[in-house]
Amino acid sequence: MSANQDLVTLLRARTPLLVIESAEEGRVIESFRHAIAQSLRPLFSWSITQGLKRLDMDADAESEEGSYGDASQMLGFIKQHGESAVFLLLDFQPYLRYPMALRLMREIVLRQAKSGTYPCAGRCALRAAR
Repeated sequence: MSANQDLVTLLRARTPLLVIESAEEGRVIESFRHAIAQSLRPLFSWSITQGLKRLDMDADAESEEGSYGDASQMLGFIKQHGESAVFLLLDFQPYLRYPMALRLMREIVLRQAKSGTYPCAGRCALRAAR
């Protein structure tokens, strides 16, 4: 099975949290672009410098572009987000040492069982939500 097929399988299985450590951030993002094309979910990325960006739409389309620069605010957005989506949290692991960020991430993962929301974190941290 290819890496892309593995990723599609994990997303379809609604795996609650994926951690990907890679020096090839662009390749990881492209892998998610291809994987979500099969599942028809929105794809977002978040970084401390760019905030939340929607990656599966044209730049002119309505999005949360540049908002939620703070990690806790962004996790709050994911927690409240109602539609199935994939969130890539880039370089997120340092924020998990903060109690608020850690608790919000835990609540998002626990909620997944009920609503299908799921996060993904790591060096090139990734999160998927319902």
